[in-house]
Amino acid sequence: MQSWNPDRLEFIEEFKILLLNNASRVPGIFEVSKGGISGANADVRIVFAAALKASGTGIILAYKIIAVCNLSG
Repeated sequence: MQSWNPDRLEFIEEFKILLLNNASRVPGIFEVSKGGISGANADVRIVFAAALKASGTGIILAYKIIAVCNLSG
């Protein structure tokens, strides 16, 4: 199950949740928010609403940040 777009990994920040079932399997991934280079905002009400609608018994929060690395020095 691929959730991150490898073509955009370096350009945007993303906040997603992995929804878990009773067997601790991941039946789905929900994208909570997507931002630019300065951040991605997440509303806790949206996180819990998505988990409740999916009848999830657990959630894993995933936040991808932009890693800026200066290798010239």
